[in-house]
Amino acid sequence: MFYKISNIANRVSIENTLAATFKFPHIYKPKQMIDGTSESVLPILTSEDRNQLKFAIWGMLPDHFEGDWKPYQYEHNTLNIRKETIIKHLEFKRNSNLKRCLIPITGFIDFSNTEGEVTPFLVSHSENNPFCVAGIYNQLEDGFFTFSIITTKDRKEKSNSISKYQPAILSQNYHQDWLNPELDTLHALEFLNKPHDYHLNRYPIATHVLLSNENEAQDEELGLEDAM
Repeated sequence: MFYKISNIANRVSIENTLAATFKFPHIYKPKQMIDGTSESVLPILTSEDRNQLKFAIWGMLPDHFEGDWKPYQYEHNTLNIRKETIIKHLEFKRNSNLKRCLIPITGFIDFSNTEGEVTPFLVSHSENNPFCVAGIYNQLEDGFFTFSIITTKDRKEKSNSISKYQPAILSQNYHQDWLNPELDTLHALEFLNKPHDYHLNRYPIATHVLLSNENEAQDEELGLEDAM
């Protein structure tokens, strides 16, 4: 499970990457470490509005949910969802209204096992430029947006990784295809099979940076059926 990401990109570089502008530009602030277990709010670009970036809570909630975010996440944990889980869901619920989004980041935290020692790594663009990972989202009755990051089987940049999955990274030339509301999600998921064209590096990071103000979470199969 991936629950820590980094986004140190400035607002202009994110807008240029996504060919969109922030709806509330003064709210955005770069962050070196973002912990999904702490009800974090991130910018997303949605299939319903491909021109404006909105802010959404990381960790998808059911449309009609009225409780607190943290207890729900503790029980269901919807920070990530595997691509295979979405496919199975759609095979049984063809008319499911899953909405797709892009989440701009500059890196994510991965863990490697080297000679029995677990080491945290920051996987990031060689020039710290933003890139996008795929997600699904919804809008609650109170107007808030929530989302989950889609994960796929590991790719070439992962080495000795403990997890078999990584965030689904989309090359820039597939952004609009992924967000195309006319394309059903089952077909859109095929874009996640295409290798991205970013050169990502892995940097070991200090444990105190990783745990600066965050809680630990376990790697487990996540449950999004209620949210979907």
